[in-house]
Amino acid sequence: MRKAFLHFKKLSVITVTISVIIGIILIARPDDALKIVSIICGSGIIAVGVGAWISYFTKFKTALMAILGTIAVIAGITVCLKYREITQVIIFIFGVFMLISGIVDFFSSLDVRRGGLRGWAGLTIVSVITIIISLAVIFNPFESYLTLTRIIGVGLIIYAITDIIALIELNSINKAINNAVNATDEIDVEAHDKEN
Repeated sequence: MRKAFLHFKKLSVITVTISVIIGIILIARPDDALKIVSIICGSGIIAVGVGAWISYFTKFKTALMAILGTIAVIAGITVCLKYREITQVIIFIFGVFMLISGIVDFFSSLDVRRGGLRGWAGLTIVSVITIIISLAVIFNPFESYLTLTRIIGVGLIIYAITDIIALIELNSINKAINNAVNATDEIDVEAHDKEN
């Protein structure tokens, strides 16, 4: 079991390598990363639409299949061509939800303060930070996306580093266990030889 686990962990070097590459791309070229992901997603949606049309012509001649196929193809083309606008709308909506959450938390912190309970100051600080970040996201969604993309890139690189450290640690633990097992086997052999 231990050997299988260690072998699996060694295979994670592939994911570590891919994570580092993607992380570097996300940090260096976040706009290109958005474009690539959007084209991949859009192409997938187009493929679903084309598949629906193929099904319409070969198996299921229903209007629903044709409508779904058409909607999917149009949606896929839109995602491929208008990815920036779509991303900005999604991030704007996310910013609005963050702002509402920050405002609710702020008023909750005031209620906590009025109630004489501890922790209101920390809640107030967090709510104010949330409001500030949400306003930045609302008023500059594309720049917010680029920053978020870079943070994800840094996160992937940190994951890769910690996974390499874990692999090194697991290798050293495995060696220590193997040495201990070999030492025990030698003691058993010596004891067996003395008995004979």
